[in-house]
Amino acid sequence: MLSQAHALKALCGNIVRAGPGHQLECEVWHQQGCVSHRFDILGKHLCKSYVRLTSIVARISNDTEEGKQHAVLANAHLDSTLPSSGAATDSLSAGILLEAANTLVRTSHWSSTHTLVLL
Repeated sequence: MLSQAHALKALCGNIVRAGPGHQLECEVWHQQGCVSHRFDILGKHLCKSYVRLTSIVARISNDTEEGKQHAVLANAHLDSTLPSSGAATDSLSAGILLEAANTLVRTSHWSSTHTLVLL
């Protein structure tokens, strides 16, 4: 997913270079961390740990401060439990978010009034 987010950012840069005056900015952040938590279920203690938990944030804006004042958040997640590969969880919705962003960016004469944040 990270490589697709960076491809979206590169696409934005190419569109801006090809069409001077086109107000478009795509930014990508990648965050990684580890976390664990404990909860009680049916009288038993269960501890779960997540290693290299990853979040990817992409922001599409019209590259103005006014355009960044308000935002629409579109959120999806991809997760899995061992030994699952995670393909049956929300990887589909994460892919759809990236494809929708690609379609918007490629649409001629499209300009965002507000920022679109993909998480």
